[in-house]
Amino acid sequence: MRVKGFASVLISTVLIASLGGPLVEAQNKGTVELENQSVRAGLGEEATRVTVGRTTVGTVTRYDENVPPKVDAATSTNWLLHNLDLANSRYVDMDQINTTNVKSLVRVWEVPQMIPNPPLRENNNAQCAPIVVDGIMYVTDYPGNVFALNAETGAPLWTFRINDQITLDEVHQGGTGATRGVVYGDGIIYAVAAASLFALDAKTGKPIESFGTMGRCNAVLDILKAKYPEVTKPIDKGFWSSMAPQYYEGMVILGAGASERLCPGGLILALDAKTGRLIWHFNTIPQGPEDQGWEIAGPTWVGTGPRAGGSIWETPAIDPDLGLLYAAIANPMPFGRFGDGSYGANRHGLNLFTCGILALEVATGRPKQGWGADYNGDGIGDGFFQQVHHDVWDWDSAHQPILFEAQVAGRTVKALAEANKNGLLYFLNRETGKPVFSIEEYAVPTMAVVPGDSLWPTQPFPFSASGRLMNTVPLVATDIPASSQHLVTSFYAPPNPTTGVIRIPGVRGGNNAAPPSRSPRTGLLYFNGIDAPTAFPATNARAPRAYVTAWDMNTGDLVWQRRLESSAAGSVGLTATAGDVVFVGENSGLLHAFDARTGEELWNFSTPGMLKAPPTVFMLNDRQYVSVKSGTTVFTFALPVQ
Repeated sequence: MRVKGFASVLISTVLIASLGGPLVEAQNKGTVELENQSVRAGLGEEATRVTVGRTTVGTVTRYDENVPPKVDAATSTNWLLHNLDLANSRYVDMDQINTTNVKSLVRVWEVPQMIPNPPLRENNNAQCAPIVVDGIMYVTDYPGNVFALNAETGAPLWTFRINDQITLDEVHQGGTGATRGVVYGDGIIYAVAAASLFALDAKTGKPIESFGTMGRCNAVLDILKAKYPEVTKPIDKGFWSSMAPQYYEGMVILGAGASERLCPGGLILALDAKTGRLIWHFNTIPQGPEDQGWEIAGPTWVGTGPRAGGSIWETPAIDPDLGLLYAAIANPMPFGRFGDGSYGANRHGLNLFTCGILALEVATGRPKQGWGADYNGDGIGDGFFQQVHHDVWDWDSAHQPILFEAQVAGRTVKALAEANKNGLLYFLNRETGKPVFSIEEYAVPTMAVVPGDSLWPTQPFPFSASGRLMNTVPLVATDIPASSQHLVTSFYAPPNPTTGVIRIPGVRGGNNAAPPSRSPRTGLLYFNGIDAPTAFPATNARAPRAYVTAWDMNTGDLVWQRRLESSAAGSVGLTATAGDVVFVGENSGLLHAFDARTGEELWNFSTPGMLKAPPTVFMLNDRQYVSVKSGTTVFTFALPVQ
């Protein structure tokens, strides 16, 4: 049952009308090849009616002769949030696909996205993880167009294409525009493009006119204009958003900012899910006394440089019982790798709140007093735990926190884990922000090569219950060509923009944006990391390698580790199942299934595009599916029908 393509969608007559007025039908023909001819999917050989409507924020195309599957709720399971649940667990309680039969997985359909939006960037297109609601799959492309597909067949139901002017003015200038997915809440799909949030009717794709301005919320721009009246679009101050939003209790949580564009702190926003009204926001690098946290963070920036960076790349986790939101915060700027040779010379100090985990009260957006480390010396935690002090290596916290319950010394600990781009894995008590085991400050090299820089003398190193350093990738560069061996430097050694150095982890990680997973059956946490030594300030010193590692959530000890062999290995993310299978991809396009207990490879499939996002696993009418975005194409797998 395979839909091979919708590559040529021919619209012979298209009449466009406002969604508020009469809709006009148009003819749309396409070619479909089916593996099972008894199953009708996609456009088929006959003409398919298409309804097109244009609004001020985008164009909706509805494929009227295609319908969602009939769904038996008793034998179907949705995937509503980016990482499945508020804990970011990416664990599905399904075992129809298991260690015994996963080798029999077959491709049941594949569908290329139908709206090329130049310039086409496969890397950005591939970063979306689909969600599935009541038999409908929702997926995005670069720079934020949304597609609704029949999750059983891949047939298109509707598409929403963002207004080209929004794309040109705000996304392309930013240089990326990757979108990592959408979120569902109470009948609405929420999608991000540039630094705006769009609300679409989940059944029709029509923008919700009562949300923001005709379906588009510009809260980021509104916040910026209040402080910087000259701003006309968020990218003027270095803001866009690539993270998949989070949905909780009638609120949509959005993160914005791009450290590399010198944004004046990242923004975390809570928006009313019905209206788009701003409920609260927090700036991760307070700019002045008017910003929350200034009394703590203000003194940690000393020098003539801007207070810049601190973006939020990935979806925060939420603990409803504690009423807390946990967000990973990116690196400070300026950064020598991006043409500013100063590195940290113009921003002495810890540079809060960057490179760590921020705990906010989800109802108010205020940092949780008493949580985390004490940075202002009053003996009370300041709502933050910093993983890298005064970062000059681009070792930000670009990885989403994952929440779990650990059994430590006979008691249950509400814990969170987050793996930094420095390759280290940190376990924190999410009630207190204190280490679950031991995180020790150790002396590191301080001889700064850049004139005027002052490196922080210590850095926090996390250890397991047994005293093992918790690193998800090697921390020493190996297999470097003989001609470059003299450039290899030690962990936490300072950058040298004059002669260059080779260090590991490189600028890609360690652990980058790839979501982790966990399994209550195995008691393990799963992480996907990169071993890519960087010849600073040039390029990769050799081909990257990727690792999948499994950690005991009760002790923090490494249980198994597997290296992915592809020369195009990268950090993609994982999904674990009750069938004791862990699915993970790599940049080469190879999708793997591993035994969750041992790391043994059980199955793989080579897709033709780049994999940059983790798989989504769902149940529809008593059949379990695995879907993944490969470049511009969605691939879906299942066991053969008996």
